[in-house]
Amino acid sequence: LFTGRFCSEIPDISGNLQVGLSFDEYLHNVSLSKFLDVQEYGSAENWVAWRQAQHRKSPVQFNVSIIGGTLIQVQSRRTASGNTVILHSDVTNIVRLERDRAMEQQVKLLRTTLDHVNQGVCIFDRSGTCVGWNSRLDSLLGGGNQTWLKQHLADLLERLQSWIRPEGGFSFDTLKAWSEMQFGRPPITFELTTSIGTILSVFGQEMPDQGFVLSFSDVTADREAGKTLAQMNELL
Repeated sequence: LFTGRFCSEIPDISGNLQVGLSFDEYLHNVSLSKFLDVQEYGSAENWVAWRQAQHRKSPVQFNVSIIGGTLIQVQSRRTASGNTVILHSDVTNIVRLERDRAMEQQVKLLRTTLDHVNQGVCIFDRSGTCVGWNSRLDSLLGGGNQTWLKQHLADLLERLQSWIRPEGGFSFDTLKAWSEMQFGRPPITFELTTSIGTILSVFGQEMPDQGFVLSFSDVTADREAGKTLAQMNELL
């Protein structure tokens, strides 16, 4: 037995369903559908082998991906008489809501964590656009409620050039060239001096998604201590 809605998400095989169809024939038909996404398994044959392994379990529940982003939840259970009942449910919206909720929680956790570290942190995507920063960065680079989100690095540097200047022969052009590398950016370190005399040590590193992060540390006290020690050595 089967209902009219069974396999409705895979319309090119729904017409092949009929009483007397074996389970293996059912799987073969589904595996040939142009709507079934088997990329994760490498081939339709591998998907069939995986699906047969799931069939040997009872009860079992899993999701099947349909081309275009639809997710079908499959529930399979043996009955007392030895038959198997298979239910298909479209859970696309439910899964998306769960993913969005989890992503939102992760972003909040990341922001809370970053706001409690002593370094200023700014995160950029692979195009060089800011996607996150912490409050410490605001205090190190001018104070106030700066607008960093969705700003490109080049625009941020232009806006901040009256407040910060690179030291030791480093230039903003070097930083721009580094940020525009497509992949394989090596870690980068340089120092900045603000208009009020604060010295910042900056460390840049590429992330796995080809974005990058810049962290800013206030090393003014360390540099002043170094100068004082050098002067004491000269006097000695």
